[in-house]
Amino acid sequence: MDQQLTALLDELHHHGVSYDADKPDRLDRLRNLEPDTAELLAVLVRATAAHNVLELGTSNGFSTLWLADAVDATGGHLTSVEIEADRSAQAARNLDCAGLSAVVDLRV
Repeated sequence: MDQQLTALLDELHHHGVSYDADKPDRLDRLRNLEPDTAELLAVLVRATAAHNVLELGTSNGFSTLWLADAVDATGGHLTSVEIEADRSAQAARNLDCAGLSAVVDLRV
């Protein structure tokens, strides 16, 4: 994982924590994974050399970036599904910023 992606993930994690902090209803939150959990999923993708990965719940793309980086390393592809178009758009921007759009199919 390169420094640019690491910095983006750190920024998204801190944003997610602060964004969620004042949202009493969990449905209003971003509900991003904790970094350790996202990293574990990425390790599992790499360890199993997964080529086709499905993520349910894209949100703003925090975990999507972890998974996309992992499938990029395995030569695979990620499909990520989100019910909120605005959040999927946020994820698309974050994937573009990280240069990982080519390995991800975002669906709403």
